Parts: sequence; structure tokens; C-alpha cells
Amino acid sequence: MPIVVLVGFMGSGKSSVGRKLARSLGVTFIDSDNKIEERLGMTISSAFRIHGEKFFRRVEAETIHSLLTVEDAVVALGGGSLEDESTLELLQGQFVAFLDVSFKTSMERIKGDVNRPLVQSEEIEARYLRRLNAYKKWASITFDADNWTTDKIARALLEELRGDSVRG
Repeated sequence: MPIVVLVGFMGSGKSSVGRKLARSLGVTFIDSDNKIEERLGMTISSAFRIHGEKFFRRVEAETIHSLLTVEDAVVALGGGSLEDESTLELLQGQFVAFLDVSFKTSMERIKGDVNRPLVQSEEIEARYLRRLNAYKKWASITFDADNWTTDKIARALLEELRGDSVRG
């Protein structure tokens, strides 16, 4: 089982925090989006364009299921992964850190990123709001990703995991 699972919307800093935390813990960092791209042999945006979102979500769920069995790792999940019921079942008993980013900050951070197929979607804000509920529900701990740096979040997570948390 992973040491910690990072969740949050696009641009929340999951990959940056995950790499820093894993380095501090001396464990592997796994980004589910990178693993999906390796598995498919193409970018996520290409998978969306060629095969559609339904296909991508199926592959995403299968990939995440294999990742959530990895021991001693920090795993960052894709923003939409918590919309899959079977993934939610696997999160039971996991330490889930939610990097809470506002919609405005998320859009500022990811603007111009052509590798994010849903950014151009007309329903992107509705997706954000829908996913926010799942992130909050499954979070063991929540961090303010608007105002905290990725370094500060990684340090606070490390303290939390070591049992000497000083959050604020």
C-alpha cells in the first residue's frame, strides 16, 4: 500500500509535492498520468482525441488499481480519477492528501498546457465543482495549494507522516 496518495484538481501541485515528499522519504514517486501514457504509448491528450474519454477513464482506473498495491511509494492520481467508483473503494484505508486549489488558480497554472485535454472543455468548471466533493470526502488531510508552496506542503506532509505535525 502506498505511504500517501495525492489527489486534487489539475494544477494543484500533486506531481511537484509528490516528487519532493518521495525524495524526503527515500521512496518511489509514481504519477498515474505518466504510467497511463507509458501503458498506452501516447499522451493523454492523444488518447482522448483518438479513443475518447470513456476509453481513457477505463485505462486510468485499471492503471490506478495496479498502482495502489505498490508498497512504499507516493502516488499522485489524475484529477478525474476519483470519479471512478472502483478507485474510491481502493482508497479506503489509504492516507489521502488533498491539495485544495481554487478553480481560478488552477486555470492560471495550466493555461496553455496542450497536454490537458479537458482544459478547453466548456464544462471544466462544473467538473471542478463535482470533483471537489470527492476530494474532500476522501481526504485524510487537506492542504491549501493556493497559498502554500509545494515545498511547504511536502514538509507539512512529511511532518504529518512522522507524527510531529505543526500545520498552520
